[in-house]
Amino acid sequence: MNKTFNLLFYVKKSKINFVGESPIYLRITIDSFGKPFQTVSIKSSHTKDMVQHIPYDRFGRSFDRWNPVPMTSLGGAIQDSIAVKSTAVSVYGDNRPFSHTVLEKSPLGRTLNSISSGQEWQIHPVNMGYYANKANEVKKYTVTIGWTEGRTDDVLSMSGFYPANTLVKTSVTDGDG
Repeated sequence: MNKTFNLLFYVKKSKINFVGESPIYLRITIDSFGKPFQTVSIKSSHTKDMVQHIPYDRFGRSFDRWNPVPMTSLGGAIQDSIAVKSTAVSVYGDNRPFSHTVLEKSPLGRTLNSISSGQEWQIHPVNMGYYANKANEVKKYTVTIGWTEGRTDDVLSMSGFYPANTLVKTSVTDGDG
């Protein structure tokens, strides 16, 4: 049985910028695994709720981040996910109103690339690479701290190289290469 839980937050608006307006209530609906699957900012867009759909893959990892959309207010109740998605496509005038993350097919689940929301960004993903160091590639330094004449006396010296495959390098290449 898949249970859902609601968390209701009261967010106080600044009286300087929003004089006379009522507070915002944010409802986060989580599944039985403790993962949020929908957020609803109650009546935060005039008389409408701002709703954000949060999908997961079969391993429970979040891979798409949908842009929030105004929906007819149901007082913070869960909105139909299909209706939220179709409204997002309509409101943003784009068939990709979400960012997408491609995850590694391993237990680490590292990000391989990330694509911003909007059809125009589909050909400009941000790519990530993960590499291990090679032998004699990364220098290893040692700091020797001494005490001389009432002050510290630090000496930096090279103490060899890190062994191969002991460090991980992450590279990020933006959408333009």
